[in-house]
Amino acid sequence: MSAAWRQCGAILAAAAAQLQTASAAAGVITCGALAEAPASGDTTRVLLFPMGDVATRDGRRYRLDGAEHAAQVIAASVAYAGRRQIPVDYDHQLVYGVGAAGPNKAGGGQAPAAGWIDPATLAADAQGIWADVAWTQTAAARLAAREYRYLSPSFRAGKDGRLASIGGSFRIRSRSGL
Repeated sequence: MSAAWRQCGAILAAAAAQLQTASAAAGVITCGALAEAPASGDTTRVLLFPMGDVATRDGRRYRLDGAEHAAQVIAASVAYAGRRQIPVDYDHQLVYGVGAAGPNKAGGGQAPAAGWIDPATLAADAQGIWADVAWTQTAAARLAAREYRYLSPSFRAGKDGRLASIGGSFRIRSRSGL
């Protein structure tokens, strides 16, 4: 486990403790895991990508190299999004499923949003790149029911694993790849 993910685990534990004691506090998703389910319409601050080296479950490695690199990634991500909000879907439906944008094109189906990220909320700190997610009523209920727990990021990286941009879409899942 990398130092960045150990640090994220500590942040997640601290956030969960804070959320349990502050009933009106907004939820926080860090390192892919939902600390507490948001209420319908709530906006949740999420860690989209941690600072440092990251290894996926299948062994691929990616990295975010510090504040200057994070600023470049945010600028590229905002430029890619344009004026559109970034969708959060269920189980990669926009990429691989019924949204028909990816290699498993099903066509004609639906890929409902679980939430939306305003690119203007992208920001970086010592932990990584963060943004705010505005959850739909259905997603808030499904998160509260623990049907979903993890946020899976979408990002582009160079052959060396260095992050280039984030956020064509994100998804909530019952299993995390990071």
